Amino acid sequence: MDGETQNTLLVKIPKTWVIHSLRIVIFACILLLIRLEARTRKQTFSDEGNTPILLQHLEIFDGATTLGPASASSGLHPVLDQNQRVLGYLMATSPEADHLVGFSGPTNVIIAFDSDLKVTATEVAWSRDTREHVSEVNEASQFWMQFVGLSWQELAGMQDIDAVSGATLTSLTIAESIILRVGGDVPSLRFPEPMTVADIQSLYPDAQKLVPSKIYKPGWEVLDENITLLGFILSTSPESDDVVGYQGPTETLIAMTADATVSRIHVRKSFDNQPYVSYLNEDWSWPELFKDLTLDEVAHYDLEANGVEGVSGATFTSMAVARGVIRTAQRVHEKPLLSEGTKTNNWKLTSADYGTLGMIFCGVLIASTHLRGIGWLRVVYQFVLIGYVGFLNGDLLSLAMLVGWVQNGIPWNTAARLVVLVGIAFTLPVATKRNVYCTHLCPHGALQQLARNRLKFQFHPGKNLKRLLLLIPIGLLVWVIVVAMLALPFSLVDIEPFDAYLFRIAGWSAIAIAVLGLIASLFVPMAYCRFGCPTGVLLEYFRRTRQSDRLHSADAAAFALLILTISLYWA
Repeated sequence: MDGETQNTLLVKIPKTWVIHSLRIVIFACILLLIRLEARTRKQTFSDEGNTPILLQHLEIFDGATTLGPASASSGLHPVLDQNQRVLGYLMATSPEADHLVGFSGPTNVIIAFDSDLKVTATEVAWSRDTREHVSEVNEASQFWMQFVGLSWQELAGMQDIDAVSGATLTSLTIAESIILRVGGDVPSLRFPEPMTVADIQSLYPDAQKLVPSKIYKPGWEVLDENITLLGFILSTSPESDDVVGYQGPTETLIAMTADATVSRIHVRKSFDNQPYVSYLNEDWSWPELFKDLTLDEVAHYDLEANGVEGVSGATFTSMAVARGVIRTAQRVHEKPLLSEGTKTNNWKLTSADYGTLGMIFCGVLIASTHLRGIGWLRVVYQFVLIGYVGFLNGDLLSLAMLVGWVQNGIPWNTAARLVVLVGIAFTLPVATKRNVYCTHLCPHGALQQLARNRLKFQFHPGKNLKRLLLLIPIGLLVWVIVVAMLALPFSLVDIEPFDAYLFRIAGWSAIAIAVLGLIASLFVPMAYCRFGCPTGVLLEYFRRTRQSDRLHSADAAAFALLILTISLYWA
């Protein structure tokens, strides 16, 4: 090899991989910033202590000049005037109440007391909750006034809370934080409605009366008209009010027989997505998940070891309900609570995992060999992919799922097949130059392939129109970053069609996008995949091609997304 050829290779080969690696680094940086932002919202904002924060609120007291040291027992800081006379006291709810999460994070509240230990003011010091929700609470003067004038004991025993409409979870959590900080028994402010016979009528048709249980506290005895014991009823609230499903906590009733074994579980109230919640009570087997078990057995119940995967289409909600029931049983028996992140077992594959993993293997095999040229085999595979992976298992990649994983962690134990699917989707375009997921593993893509060229009239967009249409998925990627970084109350499943395959609970937005995309594909080949799918555009960006040794417009767009993410993070 002569010197000129050697120099050419030394320049050309590194350039290809360096530029393509740069694309991966940009993507990784965006994910890291989303992750950091999510973690920041969960951690305390007072690492250096609350004293500097409390000093910013001295103006609550006329004539205040300094802040005294906190009492070791109560945590109260005396507020002093220039003569060192005590004007009142200040305290903060952080870090004691940092574990109480509202819509998306904890809030540190300043509580001001006069010299008689009566509340004079309450103010937000900082919050990791959604900015709009906190702003709504701050502007609700009536919410804050309900605490003013209460003594320490009255505040600790406060039961009835007037929440802020439109920011219910945030305002209730702020109230809980205040009550917890003053040492009161924290009531369930999320589910304050008293238990009634009507609430349990579907569980105990003969029920006529509820009386507090002497065995289970809190709990109720269920009696018929003859005062005969029918069973016991327990609520998972407030013990499990911080167990969040898809978008909020759920209060579940645990119905027990007179022999003290569980008969059914039943959702009473929820802040979660209503279609998901209602589906739990209607499922034929889920209400009897813990049937015939004692509370002690429920307390030791291992969801993973027993192969519990939740209700199809409502996995997050149903699994949160199950964890709430187990936690409540542990509380009743005074067992140590298991951490939410505790891993008790390694991967345990289910039949659905094996099925989807088998389809993934077949898809990769067909895409990588001459089998992709056999027409009938490809069509049969596509029909199975659509029916089994799509409509039965609902195993489709989406930005909503990816963002959720980045923010909350990867479900290694509970979603093995999806973890593998994501790994293949992102690694094969780099390693093999093939976007295998979009061409052979996506049920929605398979549907569009089957619809391709079914009509004689076909519209092929020109070069300028193509560039304009490609702005659609780019705009959706921008929106995903904005929602993720600002924790906006917007469901990302509504910008893609993939949730439509779980049609029993799918929203109209996902269904509409799916249907319109398929209709468009009859006239424009692979219309949605080419001009509407942000997930597909993201995967295609990673595909290594002959042009990977040079920068192009997609790189400029990716860099702009990184700048946007950095700006939102620092903002």
